[in-house]
Amino acid sequence: MKKNYLLLLCLLLTFFANSQGTETFDNEAAGSSSFSENGTTFNITSSTGEDYDVFEDGFSPNNSGIPISSDQCAGCGWNSLLMSADQKFVDLTGTGNDNGDGNGSSFTVSTSTGDDVTIKSLYLFCSTGGFVAHSGTLTITGRSNGSTVYSFTFSGTYANPVTFSPNNGFTFIDLATADVTDWSNTNVDEITFTSTGNLDYMALDSFTWGQEVFSTNDFEIQNRPRLYPNPSTAEITIKNLNGPTNYTIVDILGKTVKNGEISPNEYVDISKLKTGVYLINLNGYSTLRLVKN
Repeated sequence: MKKNYLLLLCLLLTFFANSQGTETFDNEAAGSSSFSENGTTFNITSSTGEDYDVFEDGFSPNNSGIPISSDQCAGCGWNSLLMSADQKFVDLTGTGNDNGDGNGSSFTVSTSTGDDVTIKSLYLFCSTGGFVAHSGTLTITGRSNGSTVYSFTFSGTYANPVTFSPNNGFTFIDLATADVTDWSNTNVDEITFTSTGNLDYMALDSFTWGQEVFSTNDFEIQNRPRLYPNPSTAEITIKNLNGPTNYTIVDILGKTVKNGEISPNEYVDISKLKTGVYLINLNGYSTLRLVKN
């Protein structure tokens, strides 16, 4: 058992090392409503009358070469002590933003395949439409397969959108500490940002996520012995055996009809068994159900 848990730990460490990503949007196309990082694609959807997409200073969606007013902001984007402003981010951009002032805003980031991920942290610029401090509220909601798995109202301190401090005006939101519950390891396939009142403008940057979290129970279930093909007419193979294992096949009356030893990657010949349902008892493992055709 100890060896199994050490193996699980090693696999999980390898899994997480290769699966977490931070999207800074630097390599994404301006005006795009999707982005990809570390093999996973996310879609951006906006509420009615709004248009959240990838911002880049001077970008002209109509190819006129003349940037629209909301796409002019040199030196904008999240920054840190070690990095200057990254210039690209997701925000409420373009000419289709007509839901009115003082009505809040909303957008959703979701995996394109519907696969679950875990949201770790992000930076969010929050202000009025005139880029001054707001008095609205921000609710963050995570969902999986259409069902809400967490929802909380952010109660932390917002960065100053006038002085652009700290982080160039972007508020750091850590899903591990932003609420009374740590949501950073909770599986979701989408996250929605909903604001109220005069919090009319939001911009997203440095979006950090990890792959779906599997519990120890999930791992153990996936690695229990399994037989295939099932049903079968001639032979079966039993997966996930740790070594040579004694087996006994009994019929529905409890009579032993076959026994022996099987090693990993070997098969058991059941061609002489009558059609019906049998149980395979594996020494040291659980009992498996077999259907003989």
